[in-house]
Amino acid sequence: MRNCLFLSIFCALLMACSNSTATNSGPSAKQPQPTKSEESRQVEPHKGDLATRRGTATVREPYTKPVDDPYTTDDESNNQPLGKFGTVTLHVLYVNSGNSYPVDADVEENGDGYELHRLYFLKGGWVDFNSCDLDEDYQGSCDDENGRAWEIEGTW
Repeated sequence: MRNCLFLSIFCALLMACSNSTATNSGPSAKQPQPTKSEESRQVEPHKGDLATRRGTATVREPYTKPVDDPYTTDDESNNQPLGKFGTVTLHVLYVNSGNSYPVDADVEENGDGYELHRLYFLKGGWVDFNSCDLDEDYQGSCDDENGRAWEIEGTW
């Protein structure tokens, strides 16, 4: 008798849990809505202005701007997540330091290859290129607007 009572209570609890899960996980379930703070940090895709002075970034994928952590020396609110900016993600080598890493870039087709206009850095900001031709594999050597040498090694 005691086992039967335990089994009945266990089954009742199990049914209550499964009903709760079923009613909250379907297509009609309410999704958490972004807070006002999150809404103000949402960035939608848009074409940027590639002007070298006071230009704006091209955003290809929506993202939420990060919040700055006041306990660090970085301003995380300036971070630009990889894969969200420009038109393509490239693997580049900064010749002066020898460091190689992926970055987003504004690139457009030009006949038999591509022209690189801008590289976007993960910690914020970008560097422009006045004339940078890449081959059909997105490879080339270029100097940025400040005369620094870059090796573009292809897509990432």
